[in-house]
Amino acid sequence: DEYRGMTSLRSQRTSGIRLPLVPMAIFLVFLMVLPVWGQHPAPEVDHVAPDFTLPDLEGNQISLSSYKGRVVLLNFWATWCPPCRLEMPTMEKAYRKYRDKGFEVVAVSVDAGPKSSIKSFLRELGLSFQVLLDPDMETLRAFRGFSLPMTVVIDRQGVIRSRELGYRDWSDGESTKLLQRLLSEKSSQGEASSVKKQFPRWSCAVSLLVGLTVAANAWSAERTPEETVRQYVQAVYSRNYAKAYPLISDADKKHKTRKEYLRLHVSFEGTALELAAQLASYIRYENARAQFHEDGATVVLDLILPNGNDPKLRKLLMDFDEAQLHSLPEAEQEKISEILTTAHQRDELPAIVGEERFELVKDGDGWKVFLNWAGTVVVRFTGEVKKGLPWDFEPILGEVRAPPGEILLVAFRVRNRSYTPVSGKARHVVRPTEAHFEVIQCFCFIEQTLEPGEEMELPLLFRVNGDISPDVQTIDVHYEFYPLEHFKQEWERQAGG
Repeated sequence: DEYRGMTSLRSQRTSGIRLPLVPMAIFLVFLMVLPVWGQHPAPEVDHVAPDFTLPDLEGNQISLSSYKGRVVLLNFWATWCPPCRLEMPTMEKAYRKYRDKGFEVVAVSVDAGPKSSIKSFLRELGLSFQVLLDPDMETLRAFRGFSLPMTVVIDRQGVIRSRELGYRDWSDGESTKLLQRLLSEKSSQGEASSVKKQFPRWSCAVSLLVGLTVAANAWSAERTPEETVRQYVQAVYSRNYAKAYPLISDADKKHKTRKEYLRLHVSFEGTALELAAQLASYIRYENARAQFHEDGATVVLDLILPNGNDPKLRKLLMDFDEAQLHSLPEAEQEKISEILTTAHQRDELPAIVGEERFELVKDGDGWKVFLNWAGTVVVRFTGEVKKGLPWDFEPILGEVRAPPGEILLVAFRVRNRSYTPVSGKARHVVRPTEAHFEVIQCFCFIEQTLEPGEEMELPLLFRVNGDISPDVQTIDVHYEFYPLEHFKQEWERQAGG
């Protein structure tokens, strides 16, 4: 009964919602960000935050543990990080609103430049909360941070209650609810009491997990257009992209090979795949209708979807982190499955409701989903090293077809050719304009250090903006890697100016 109270599917019934196909896959991409960026798990939600001591701008040594008894928003940032600049004013609003109620903002700067640059940044934005310095990024790494900004919300007991990657508006409604809830908890209240609470009635979120019920024997060449759609979305929902690719039209495949497709969309494996498939089997669809035309068919469905972005559901499923799920004893894995089954039987899974439209064409072996990759934007990636940096640096995929609005994962290969450790940092140039290209997470946000002969892949999560003009058919993205000293000199010049 501890999981009763999850939002009923029926209670979220909403008309007029438009859920385009691209955002359906977006949330699944985000679920894999941490396993891609780090080899070790991050400090977990509902565990005690690791303590640290860092200097402030005046040289005073400040420890995280000194804030015990207060709710702490711990943010990692840098002056050169554009999303950080956008996020900071929202943190200031929250700080001024709740600081008299036991709320603190601790912003850890990873800038390697002079303190004067940081002070100028704070004055420019009118920021008054605590700032600490982590130029070597040791504390950022202790929290397994591999992109900026990154935020951890810690309760009065020193327990991590939320972890956010990327920009968030800390003054909006959802953030306000989170902070008010934590501030209302007394210092003597442990986390155990909240872990066992019922799933809350959360509203729809931008990022969604989606899927459709599909019979195990439905993978036949005689499938109808509706069955093809169900199979395709089932595969995408389960992150089983090896099964999704055969259901894509032959016309699309001319522009993106299976290898490229699987490289851009990382699949689930093992227990994560099994649990995602279980959730997919709970999706309902209504009013499926197909309209046939000369070029193929259009299928429209009303979907009732488990909301995979629900915080409690994400926590139960460990953000689909296969390493964590696989490490669980078999009995614990089965318990997660049983909890999902019970919630489904009671009609208590949090849900999103909306309409979706698919275009299909008839190929030689049956109906296929037509994604029109030929009409998407071509993004060309290049890379080079500058100022004598002794590295090899190049994109793994030099060209990618990117449907506007869809988040994709690409990577650059880098290798240190020298006999000493070398640190570098990258910047990018986008043509014809950066307005068309949005970086979600990037290796360029923080410095990179390679040991002698070390080789690694550096991931880049991006999307082409959905409002891009049809006249823009190609975007060129060029990354330049510089020795870290180049940026330090630049920071010093800026501070001196």
